[in-house]
Amino acid sequence: MQAPEGALASRRKKHSLAYEWGIVTGVVTIISFLLVAGSWTWNLDQVIYDAGIFLLKRPAREDVIIVSIDDESIATVGPWPWPGATIASLLDHMSAARPKAVGIDMVFAGPDTLSRRDNKLLAEALRKTPNAMLPVFKVQGQEVKPAVDFARNAQLVSTNPQIYPDEVLHNVSLVSQETGNPRPHMAFAMAKVAGIAAPPGDANEYLISYVGPPGTIKHVSAAAVLQGNVPPNLLAGKFILLGFTASRLANWHLTPSVIGSEKMAGVEVTANILCSLLDRKYIRQPDILFVGLVTATAMLLLLIAFYRASQWLSLCLMFATAVFAPVLALVLLYRFGLWFPPMSVTVSALFAYPYWNWKRLETICNYLDEEIVRLEHDQHKVPPVRAVGLISFADYIQNRVELIHVNINYLRAARKFLSESLDGLPFAALVVTPDGKLVTANQRALELCQLDKMDLSRHRIDHALAHHVELDGSDWLTAVLSALKGDELDLKAGDSKGSEFEVALAPFRNDEGVVSGLIIVIEDVTALRLAQREREDALSFLSHDIRAPQNSIMALAELQRDSGMRKPEAEFVADVEALARKTVMLAEDFLYLAMADSKTLNLDKYDLQSLVDDCVAEIQPQARAKQISIEISEADDRAVVMADRSLLVRAIGNLLVNAVKYSPQGGVIIMKCEISVMDAICSISDNGPGIHEDDLPKLFRRFSRAQSRDSRISGSGLGLVFVDVVARRHRGRTLVKSIPERGATFSIVLPRIDPLDAE
Repeated sequence: MQAPEGALASRRKKHSLAYEWGIVTGVVTIISFLLVAGSWTWNLDQVIYDAGIFLLKRPAREDVIIVSIDDESIATVGPWPWPGATIASLLDHMSAARPKAVGIDMVFAGPDTLSRRDNKLLAEALRKTPNAMLPVFKVQGQEVKPAVDFARNAQLVSTNPQIYPDEVLHNVSLVSQETGNPRPHMAFAMAKVAGIAAPPGDANEYLISYVGPPGTIKHVSAAAVLQGNVPPNLLAGKFILLGFTASRLANWHLTPSVIGSEKMAGVEVTANILCSLLDRKYIRQPDILFVGLVTATAMLLLLIAFYRASQWLSLCLMFATAVFAPVLALVLLYRFGLWFPPMSVTVSALFAYPYWNWKRLETICNYLDEEIVRLEHDQHKVPPVRAVGLISFADYIQNRVELIHVNINYLRAARKFLSESLDGLPFAALVVTPDGKLVTANQRALELCQLDKMDLSRHRIDHALAHHVELDGSDWLTAVLSALKGDELDLKAGDSKGSEFEVALAPFRNDEGVVSGLIIVIEDVTALRLAQREREDALSFLSHDIRAPQNSIMALAELQRDSGMRKPEAEFVADVEALARKTVMLAEDFLYLAMADSKTLNLDKYDLQSLVDDCVAEIQPQARAKQISIEISEADDRAVVMADRSLLVRAIGNLLVNAVKYSPQGGVIIMKCEISVMDAICSISDNGPGIHEDDLPKLFRRFSRAQSRDSRISGSGLGLVFVDVVARRHRGRTLVKSIPERGATFSIVLPRIDPLDAE
């Protein structure tokens, strides 16, 4: 299903993933901070906190006892309210045990509700009670104090708890400021008796570290105390809290529990606060600004990980963060007494992952739409590819995937087309990046650099070509930099084999006009240069060597017309004949050399010794004329070679002719046929003047001759060139050894064939 070009092109402006990540990061970090600042996850945090409080449970203190007015006491003593004398008797029994402090968590009626005798007895009992404490209650914003007679004999304290919206009692103000009169909480006042100073942190937000569930702290029935059934040593030196635990009289509060919330009497709550102060089990809570900054930082780190990680790893990180935050909060609470609300981190992590992936998916889809349009514009540049697998009605993403699949097929076809085009070029071509790293190369370049196509990306142009092709007067990296600057370059190169190359570098640009690489073309021009030199040699030969004897003939003819300078007819004819023969010899040598260069070889198996014998038989008359003897040394085994007989016989003959030509009168020429493991060797040695060392490099150059003291010895300078060309065309080589004044040895070395194969 092809997406309409106009529809795709008209989509909103595309943004990069980095841009979208920045937006997501900003939104998530702000949301995480606001979750903390606005306490939006308060209820979730309290669930974790309540579980942590359960983990902090510990054995109750032995020096904190609750004297409870429970259902048993009501049944034994009578219904509440009790007479003042009864309460006074209860206080007297407790005072007799000499406790450290007594906190009375109940409302004392004023004198108008008690008889004068009861009032006097109760006031006296409070006076005798050590460190007696009476609560002040708040009713409609006003303090309700005990009667003056009672208040003067006890410390007035507060017991009003702070109730959260979930009605669970989590913290308390150690110093109440509700009515403008600061009053310590009863538990705090009793702890001061034991020398406990104010705990660290905010006293108005003191988190209660409960000893355990209701009933953990030791209870003693008030009826048992009145009846004297409680041993005095049980109350001696203890912190006693007197209050209600009867089901219909107690002030019940919901307290944290791992299974929800459990009701606890107010007097037992005060006892738990006192135990936490005496145990110094403080729960500290960082400042809300600090919590917000830590949460925002955690989200920033998580989103950085999302940006770098895969989808699967990001999902794992999200769940790990969501679970790890509460676990870490419990660990901090249990080990260090530090409460860090974790659910803002958990909620932010659960929000960040889908939000980021939605923005990432949206950005990718927009990018795919844009690239689909661009790819469809370029499809006409490569051979057509049949679209398969497209779905006419499918998911939005599925359609984009199918469109990309189709266009990838076009890209594969384009890549194959370019690769085959490069391989089809008649010269080496390489593509490199601006810093010189290889991108691709055709087959000729791979062979030239001796590289594997799979390893190209690991090489640079200077390393790849360092030992194979060397630039004249420059190096590869310098040439690349010059080409990138737009300099006109005329580069030539060569290799260790003597090959010659012409090099061209052309930068290419991407769609934005930025240079993204260079194409380097290395063309082997060895054959072209050789042909040029041969043409120059041929022109030189025609213009000089061939014309020289002809000019001499013309000069002789001019002289012959002059009666004063005329030569005898016999001498004149002899000179003209010698010059004509020289012309013919030059022409024949030139034609034979051209034939040796271009002729299709008619190869067959020959015994090298038999060819040598034929050559000796042909040259023997010339040798006898100079009284030169030719000695032949045969090989121990047959030296069989694949050869074009006509060319090889003439090459050996040229060497024999030269040996005869340069040998002195009565000299000796030695012919040898030798074999080695791989080669057959034909050597011709003479005892002539030899060749000077400086002249050896000239021997196989066209139209070049070694210097000879005998000016009567003529030659074209092509004979030895012919021998060398024939040897090389037979996959062999020509060798020469010479000692001045003692002779020279020329050898033709050819690949040998096993005699059995020859049969």
